[in-house]
Amino acid sequence: MPGFSAAHHTPSSSGLLLSTLALGSLIGALAYGAKTWRATIPRRLLASTTALAISFIALATLAHSIVALALILALAGIALSPTLTTVFIAVQHTASQATLTEAFTWASLAATAGAAAGQALAGALIAGPGLTTAFWLPATSSAAAVALSLFATG
Repeated sequence: MPGFSAAHHTPSSSGLLLSTLALGSLIGALAYGAKTWRATIPRRLLASTTALAISFIALATLAHSIVALALILALAGIALSPTLTTVFIAVQHTASQATLTEAFTWASLAATAGAAAGQALAGALIAGPGLTTAFWLPATSSAAAVALSLFATG
């Protein structure tokens, strides 16, 4: 967000942009938690990763202004919380009671390491080819998550 904000001559807007992502994430989490789900965990994961991929493709193709980016980030946040929640629900239902703590630890480590690696790579892409190329990083990785979710739904 700082790179986008600086490129649009509004460096102070980066905090607002991150806030829209967080607000969207809060809305997504509250909506996900308020619903009684009939769909299976793999189907929920497919739906949420698809929504996340669509929002990140919109990020890569439609984020041409601060306002557009803020709206897209809010949508991405709405999809992000259900995706992460569903992943952790899947871990809970997959791991045995004896290995549950270890399974959550591995899932948390994977999420944190993936975020850190993605941020480092995005920084390198912003410094090199530029913002547009960097915005394709979450689009392609979320599309890969959709492919994995398709595999899980069998």
